[in-house]
Amino acid sequence: MMRPFTVLTILVLFAIAFTQLFRAVDSFDISVAGNPVPIFVSWLAGAITFALAVGLCFELVGKRGRPDHPSVAPAESTKFTHAKLESIKIDGRYVPAAYFMFACSPPLTPAAIRQAHNEHGRILVGFDSNIIPLTSEITNASYKAAREAQAELEIYVEGPGGPTGTDWLPDELERVEKAARSVGIDTHAHKDWLEKIWNASGWKTYTFRQLEAYKKLGFNAAEIDNLYRAITTTDGLIAFYKEYAALYAAGRLPQLIMKNLSPDDLTRVVNGIHTNELPRTMFSEFHINESSTGESTMKLDRISSAVGIRTVVSTDTRNYRTKGDFGKTGQFDVAMGQAGGQGG
Repeated sequence: MMRPFTVLTILVLFAIAFTQLFRAVDSFDISVAGNPVPIFVSWLAGAITFALAVGLCFELVGKRGRPDHPSVAPAESTKFTHAKLESIKIDGRYVPAAYFMFACSPPLTPAAIRQAHNEHGRILVGFDSNIIPLTSEITNASYKAAREAQAELEIYVEGPGGPTGTDWLPDELERVEKAARSVGIDTHAHKDWLEKIWNASGWKTYTFRQLEAYKKLGFNAAEIDNLYRAITTTDGLIAFYKEYAALYAAGRLPQLIMKNLSPDDLTRVVNGIHTNELPRTMFSEFHINESSTGESTMKLDRISSAVGIRTVVSTDTRNYRTKGDFGKTGQFDVAMGQAGGQGG
């Protein structure tokens, strides 16, 4: 409803406008200090006043139709990934980080990280495990800058690994073989070690070991790539998430960032959260949808948003190019386990 004084202002402006226009049309004289006022002054005064009144009306009508919080902005190309991400508890409520940056391709400079921290406060910075060794001393300049900015940290791991197209590149297969040997798989004695041993359970043992170590280094969110190659059914995916949830609840693993889930799989996860089959707290507030999947990011986002998880698009694995400003309404209240909580 319009405020009384605003309505009065509009009425006064209209009254002045019509008075001046009537005087111009009727051509009766007005004098100021004995000097007649030209007719064109009334035309001009009436037109300006009328325009002001109409403009004020449109402003008020438009304001009444706008929400209190910004709506979801469409994805657009930019250098880094920005998204509402990663819940933490502040004053009894779970709130998302304000900004997400992926330090992979191109590498993030410490200056860019500091600038994001100064502009957005809480930020999350993601790193590829290939550039962050599992050692007590990490010399990567972007990592150091992120720690100095007290940023949340995310780690990307290859999981089961996957070929580029239909063939494995030499460096990809070499990394998988090295990982397999580190968990006791004899890649020389078993010709089918990749399909029968690594794909069945070896990758999971290795990935969990990786993520436990990264969690100890301060990484509290993780993205596991190539799950589709080792987990081929929705039931298999839910079983994996339950296994992950148990280790997360024990404090051994970071929050999980989902990636490239189909609408059916994502719906199954959302339903599992609503029925307490899966804990919402084990998931980050982020789901990556690579454009190569062909799935509609908007459709996926509508599904995931029911539990406060935002789906954003990535143009490729190593170079995320998307941003989104998701506002604060309609978030899933992690503490209460229900929709409709305030996101921050």
